[in-house]
Amino acid sequence: MIRRVTGVLMIVFACTLGIQGQHPDRKNLVPGRPETRLAHIQVNERTRMKTIAKLYGEPTSIKAWESENPPSTYEYDWDRPGLKLHIMFQRSLKKDHEWELVEVIEVKPGTSPRIGVTGRGLKIGDSLHSFKRIYGPHVKVFADRKSKTRSVGIQWQRGEYTLSADLDRRNRITSLTFYAPE
Repeated sequence: MIRRVTGVLMIVFACTLGIQGQHPDRKNLVPGRPETRLAHIQVNERTRMKTIAKLYGEPTSIKAWESENPPSTYEYDWDRPGLKLHIMFQRSLKKDHEWELVEVIEVKPGTSPRIGVTGRGLKIGDSLHSFKRIYGPHVKVFADRKSKTRSVGIQWQRGEYTLSADLDRRNRITSLTFYAPE
């Protein structure tokens, strides 16, 4: 349910920012260096699943949507005490051109704040005020009256990286999701 609400809120977030297709309205995007780290995972072209497995051990579950025409999609979940993590990769295993890229990192409720932290220090349990203090005035807050949920998000110009967080009734962060550029 939380993932569905987060997905709907991210669509609303994208529409609010003016993102249509792959051409966002630049005036709504944040200038400067984007956040590219969540759960001690640096998102770049060198990030590999084996590196993440060294950090957190083998995933609890793996789902694969393999395609004859690359890329294929792989989802990894860790569900342990203090660690509720979901990571989605796009991967091509063609012999002449192998690559894999992180698309989504989701730190779910129940994750330790030591693990559920961004590169700039925002962590699970922090307040909405902390999100705004760390990431500035471009932060957008969204509320869904029907499900009584609130979320907050920000998207950067450079690379179009996106960070979102779900909030509880006290405006405390319960989960963090990082979306890499398409």
